Amino acid sequence: MLDDRIRSGQFAGYLCDWNFLRDRLLLHNRDFLDALDETSFQREVLERQAGEEIAGILVIVLPLVGNWKFRRLQRDIAAGNPVARGRMYGKTATMQWSMLTLTVGHWFWRDRSAADLGLLIESGWRFWTGFAVCCVFSTLFVMQAKIIRGNVGAQRHVRKTTRNLAAIAPGDQRELRLFYGLSVTAGVCEEILYRGYMIWYIQQTLPLWLSLIVAAVFFGFGHAYQGMGGIAKTFAVGLVTGGLYVLMRTVWGVVLLHAVVDMTSGFVLHCVNQLDQIGRAHV
Repeated sequence: MLDDRIRSGQFAGYLCDWNFLRDRLLLHNRDFLDALDETSFQREVLERQAGEEIAGILVIVLPLVGNWKFRRLQRDIAAGNPVARGRMYGKTATMQWSMLTLTVGHWFWRDRSAADLGLLIESGWRFWTGFAVCCVFSTLFVMQAKIIRGNVGAQRHVRKTTRNLAAIAPGDQRELRLFYGLSVTAGVCEEILYRGYMIWYIQQTLPLWLSLIVAAVFFGFGHAYQGMGGIAKTFAVGLVTGGLYVLMRTVWGVVLLHAVVDMTSGFVLHCVNQLDQIGRAHV
């Protein structure tokens, strides 16, 4: 019977059917893979655009919003609004936490490493050296604030150099506590955003050392509401904290330093504000 099937050509028909089926499967798989590659490419483009939008918000939108809020706060303070500062502190903290949530959410949606964002601690000489430097600087800032608190002459000098920041200076103990909370917020959010994310983002096209400088420039302009002097100071702070971040490979040491710098600055501005209130009371 087998010989009859061979002679009848039935096997040849089976073979032709198999070849046809095989070719269709290969063609289908090729189309599927092409579609998959196209989908992956489209997803990559969308994700890259999302990263660019985050960087754009940090570089352009936040400085503009910060400058607008500061001008509005100045008008509210001049009009005698007693809750203007506390409200501005709260809105600023909310904006920063929202921006951080968006950035970190996008980061992990891309399945990126927490270490690349500086969220992990790698124990070793690099971390402990950088952390020790952060602790030394933090201690010096605290000591400086205590000295200024007990020195009226130093407070008057600070008042002359920070007149443009009088609107954000905490006026009472409640505002000072709110400012401390904002300082911790800024320490966490700004270091992750400007050191962890921004340095990584710029480093996709520039070398590390140049990425550090560019990120510090963006950080400085993020505080443009403080004037050119404030931009220069925050640029310098960005260079120092950026260098320490690169050394430690984590943001948490510079988060501590940043928060302490902001808290002591707020404390000093509060002391100056109290000095002005005493002076007005004696007039």
